[in-house]
Amino acid sequence: MDSLTRRKFLSELRALWWVQKKDFLLYWRYPVNPLGDLVSVVLGVLTMLLWSTTLVGGPQSKALAAYAGTGDYISYLLIGGIVLSTSHKAIMTAAASLKLEMTLGTLESCWMSPIHRYTLFTGRIIMSLSYEALADFTKVAMVWVIFRPIWNVSLLSLIVILCLTIVCNYSLGMLLAGVVLAFKRAGLLQTLISSTIQFFSAAIFPIALLPSWCQVISGLIPYTYIIRALRASILLGVPIDMLYTDLAILSVMTVIFLLSSYLIFRVLERRARRKGVLGFY
Repeated sequence: MDSLTRRKFLSELRALWWVQKKDFLLYWRYPVNPLGDLVSVVLGVLTMLLWSTTLVGGPQSKALAAYAGTGDYISYLLIGGIVLSTSHKAIMTAAASLKLEMTLGTLESCWMSPIHRYTLFTGRIIMSLSYEALADFTKVAMVWVIFRPIWNVSLLSLIVILCLTIVCNYSLGMLLAGVVLAFKRAGLLQTLISSTIQFFSAAIFPIALLPSWCQVISGLIPYTYIIRALRASILLGVPIDMLYTDLAILSVMTVIFLLSSYLIFRVLERRARRKGVLGFY
């Protein structure tokens, strides 16, 4: 009995693999899924083209350069949009996967299996973010081919920022998963978090345009530093030693964010088990 219930690292990896394989098969079982994602990527890039042409007359903006240090409006929107889409995926995936298991009536069985609960929704987050990474790569390739922007990428800075971004996204997913376990619905919270990140993180417009009290709120959101550091490392080629302040703040906030999400998840999961509602939807 002990050999059946004791968790092992290789067992967790196998479970992680099968969770991803299951989601992969479900995704490709319906051809409209990849087709729809491809169409949305193409339309997203074309939308940026129309925005730039309509609002600033082209891919370069002198007004933006005065605020952000770069006039490359297309790349500015591209980076902000990629961060927004990945954070949205993280928010949606973990919560949606648990809601699906609840609907199918299999969540309680999954939770009682000798596999760590974090392995179950980590696999789904990994698969979802993998699709998102492929879509983002397609966006970057399209922007490069159509607009030929000049990027001076600082590779080390980019790697460090991306690693911190992954942890932030995972923390968001864990937080929403706990809410779904306890309350069964997280739609309003998902919308609130996504809207807050979009407005206060300077994903679409510079923070300098916001009132002073809004800028204070922006400073409390990790994605503000992620987007600012990404733009500096990609568009301006700023080396990692010149991003020390932003990366230090982002690292501290990421750790706090991860620990807080973990504790909230544990509390909400304990509440759901105590009330006996894991098997209900």
